[in-house]
Amino acid sequence: MIALTAEQVCEQTGVSYRQLDWWIRTGLVSPANDGLGMGSVRAFTEDDVRQVRTIAHLRELGFELEDIRSGLKVGWDTWIDQKIAGLMAAFPRSGMVDIREAAVP
Repeated sequence: MIALTAEQVCEQTGVSYRQLDWWIRTGLVSPANDGLGMGSVRAFTEDDVRQVRTIAHLRELGFELEDIRSGLKVGWDTWIDQKIAGLMAAFPRSGMVDIREAAVP
C-alpha cells in the first residue's frame, strides 16, 4: 500500500489543500491515517485518491456535499439508481430512456 501525503493528493486531483482539509474535517473523506497527534502526517491510499477525485468531479457537475455524502453512505450504485429514478419521475414525457433497462447484458 502506497501512502500519499495531502499535498500529493492535491496535485493528483486538482483539489486545493484547503478544500481537502474541509472534506476531511467534515467527514466526507477519511484518509487511511488521519494525522491526529503532534507531528503526525495524513496518509492517503489510492482508494482515498479515487474518492477525492470522484467527489471533485461530482462537485464540478453541481452536486451538493450532502448529496455526495448520501452517495457515499448508500453506495454509488444505489445512489445513481435513485438519481435516475428521480429524473425519470421529473421528466416523464421527455422520451428519456432508462439506461438501466437499455443496457446490454
